Amino acid sequence: MPTNGSVCHPPGSHAGGQDLWRANGRQLRPFHFAALGTQCVIGHHTACAEIKGLRFSSLFAWLLWRTIYLEKPPGLDRNVRVMADWAIELLFPRDIVQTIDLGMNRHVGAGAQLPPSEAA
Repeated sequence: MPTNGSVCHPPGSHAGGQDLWRANGRQLRPFHFAALGTQCVIGHHTACAEIKGLRFSSLFAWLLWRTIYLEKPPGLDRNVRVMADWAIELLFPRDIVQTIDLGMNRHVGAGAQLPPSEAA
């Protein structure tokens, strides 16, 4: 079973059901996890997915991933926030900043002193 949050609900529901079954004197059922498939976002509007043995890729898999993802957040307010974020992402490109250390900030910090060759 994968170790991420998307698969926590089935075993949790099963465990809660087991407590009810035990309280009513019924025989406990073993837990079996069957994954529906896997999905992966590759890049800008591109993804790949395998669901119940069917493989998808490109824009269709990306739209499928987004559609399936919308069922995960609890509450309408979070779904609206997620959809608004996605809409903004479609309208405006991502603002990516890369910082390069040119060695100019080597001596930053409390009490740091410049070496004699650089102190002037």
